[in-house]
Amino acid sequence: TMRRLGSRFGAFHIYLPLALTPLLTLLVQPIGSAAMGRMPREIDSLASWGPVWALVFLPRSAGMAFHEVVVTLLRGQRGEAALRSVRNRMALVATAALALVALTPLAGFWFGGAQALHAELAQFAQSALILALPMPFYQVFQSWYQGALVAAHQTRPITEAVGIYVGIAALGALLGVRFELWDGLHWTLVCLVTAGISQTLWLYLRSRAVLSSARSIP
Repeated sequence: TMRRLGSRFGAFHIYLPLALTPLLTLLVQPIGSAAMGRMPREIDSLASWGPVWALVFLPRSAGMAFHEVVVTLLRGQRGEAALRSVRNRMALVATAALALVALTPLAGFWFGGAQALHAELAQFAQSALILALPMPFYQVFQSWYQGALVAAHQTRPITEAVGIYVGIAALGALLGVRFELWDGLHWTLVCLVTAGISQTLWLYLRSRAVLSSARSIP
């Protein structure tokens, strides 16, 4: 009985942070929308937010899926080296794919054609999309570090990193509303990118020991 209770408590201790992670992440969406509605060019920002975020999500989704691959295959020097190679290539390809749209006339086809935004608003959205270029890159690395932590049954740092993400994004939104530093869409993307990079750096720091251990397993 005690063993069963210990096993259940151990599983609870591991999976509770993972369950809290998406809930904390979801807080950013209403915070961002509320901030955009209180900053300059609020109508343009809210109208462009959906098309911009949908486009950014497509290359980021590959990085999100990489998390499960890392959890399954990260074991030993060979597995670690192979996954590092895949990680680097995936990060570059995903970023290049978004850059290909953001920096070429393809953005006009997406915003002006598929999303039916008028010309001025499409240009506004495209200029904001450029700020989101780091997102696919660091998403892959987030999945790399998170996967290593999950494989080692150390999930608390993941929740810590998400807390940092939410805290920085919320603080940035508050500053943007208070001081009207930029229009809502551009400033929100700056805040999210800053928060995402900070989250990735924290995961890197907290997963170094785990990755070193994985590298030493034959």
